[in-house]
Amino acid sequence: MREFESPSSINTYLLCPRKYYYRYIKNITPPEDIILIRGKIIHKVIEELFSIKEISNNYEFELKIIALDLLNKVWNNNLETIKSLNLNETLIKTYYEESKEMLLNWVNYTSGKIKQTNLSPTESFNTLRGEREVTIFSPVLGIRGVLDTVFDDKIIDYKTSSRDDITDEYKLQLGIYALLFREKYKKLPSYVSLYFLKFGEKEVKITEDLIKETEEKILFVKSKTITKEKEEYPQKTGWHCKWSTGKCPYFELCFSNKNS
Repeated sequence: MREFESPSSINTYLLCPRKYYYRYIKNITPPEDIILIRGKIIHKVIEELFSIKEISNNYEFELKIIALDLLNKVWNNNLETIKSLNLNETLIKTYYEESKEMLLNWVNYTSGKIKQTNLSPTESFNTLRGEREVTIFSPVLGIRGVLDTVFDDKIIDYKTSSRDDITDEYKLQLGIYALLFREKYKKLPSYVSLYFLKFGEKEVKITEDLIKETEEKILFVKSKTITKEKEEYPQKTGWHCKWSTGKCPYFELCFSNKNS
């Protein structure tokens, strides 16, 4: 049994035990793709933006300029990796332009929050900073998680998804974050928010039902991942095996004649 699971590993097992086996028992790390790389870039830019110590009264324009400059810098730092994916230039440009849109959305959202207070721009901006990238280990749950932004009574997690549906996977992730929050701060948050950078913020209220369901799923996965025997991790076939624009990184391992 792994000492610490994560929201990703829990969701991976529930999606497909065999995928969990390859990723977390055999430790076969999937190759990076443009979606994962772009997500890391956006998160890095937002972290850099929140490191700003002072903003002027012209903060909306100022933050847009800084955000675009940071995106250009971080994107170029990752350009060699992006080009190694062998994507065509048009697709790479599309992802870059979409990233600009996401960051400008974030600036508009943040500027709107600043305008709602009676504080100076810098003071207001500082209240939006929260605790950043909070890593919590829970020996009780056997779970490790990294929370993007933590406030006194709320967690915000940034998403670069192309849709803003609150899926079952997201609900489980948020439930786990709430449990980790309770472990560290000795109380449950009232809300956990997903901030979809393409669409906006969606809040999910933390209820007893969500907490109970989350705890049950954690215990279920923990009970099923004690062994290292491959046959104990059956394939669960479905849309996640192969789709119109891609396939699971372990597709060949599952479906080739070798089936190794």
